[in-house]
Amino acid sequence: MKKFVPISLAVAAFLFVGTRWLRSQGDAAAAQQEIKIYSMIDQSAGLASEGKRMVEGLNLAIKNINKAGGIKGKKIKLVEVFDDSYDPAKTKPFVNKLIAEGKPIIISPLGSPTTASYMDAIKDKKLFVLAPFSGSPAIRKEHPHIVHMMPDYNAMELVLFKLAKGQGLNKFAFFAQGDEVTEGVKKIIADAGIKADEHIFVPYERNTTDFSKQKKQIEEYKPQAIILLTTVAAATAFLRQLGAENLVGKKLFSIQLGDTKFKQFLGQQGIEKQVTDMQSVPNPEKSDLALVKEYREAMGTKKPDPFSFWTYWAVKLFEAIAKTIDGEVTADSLAEAAKKLDVDLGGIKMKYDAKGPNLMPFVFMDDGQGGDWKMTEVK
Repeated sequence: MKKFVPISLAVAAFLFVGTRWLRSQGDAAAAQQEIKIYSMIDQSAGLASEGKRMVEGLNLAIKNINKAGGIKGKKIKLVEVFDDSYDPAKTKPFVNKLIAEGKPIIISPLGSPTTASYMDAIKDKKLFVLAPFSGSPAIRKEHPHIVHMMPDYNAMELVLFKLAKGQGLNKFAFFAQGDEVTEGVKKIIADAGIKADEHIFVPYERNTTDFSKQKKQIEEYKPQAIILLTTVAAATAFLRQLGAENLVGKKLFSIQLGDTKFKQFLGQQGIEKQVTDMQSVPNPEKSDLALVKEYREAMGTKKPDPFSFWTYWAVKLFEAIAKTIDGEVTADSLAEAAKKLDVDLGGIKMKYDAKGPNLMPFVFMDDGQGGDWKMTEVK
């Protein structure tokens, strides 16, 4: 005897299958209207303070661009910000996973050693990286599939060291992560006119929290100035452990330590006016540049800071490059389009220079006196 499926069940099954098919087609169509990007940013270890703000800037810029219609009608989708804990051993496997799925677009990854861990893949054009938050010479191999906004650290350090030397000082302590104390840095110190008998190195290991050994070095050497080539977390812990008594009368020079909490810490210690900090961004709180004003408006009641502005700027740069592409926005098309870039991005002029490749030959000097930051050329 034959069994018959009730018509109502058959119709229901047809509708179910049809609905799922239509939904899958809709998902596929939506995916085609998205530009997928990724990033690798520490949010749990030595650069977590900077990293969390950078993630905020990414999301803020993407939200604003998508709200305005996206890039030629396509929305930007931040698929994942991988927390690599500032550890190259975590970064490289994640990047390899992305490469296995296609040629990923990476926006503003954080850290020198982490970015350096996949330079071989960049050289082989397996991905595109825009605006890494690092000026390390280790990641500046003049490969077109990595494009920098930040000047080379060596060039930045030369400007900073000359500034310090020009203030009549002749006894310096360089506080830096051990693997950053390279022969290149030593040469830059010499090029700045700082003699071998006028300075010491005070190195430390990445992600360390105990600076008792470094404190002893400072107490014994008694420098006139301390140059901080380090992270916010390390600088804060080091200065706190060093103590106010070892900071009296000393000048401090740093690169990109404009974190809000760090500035608050300096204020609590009463040493904020002793610090000159070199930034790779204009003053996010006071600059009159149109892009900075746009960022401040987007931040609303939240306090502006250099790190969230950096990634906000990076995404806006990504938008500017992507808008010049006629076809699909891919790792390869972005690398080609970037070569032709010559744009005024909200008052900041950016032009492609194959050496690096780099887009910004300037830094901004915060002298600790509370005013706007002076734009300074870096050659």
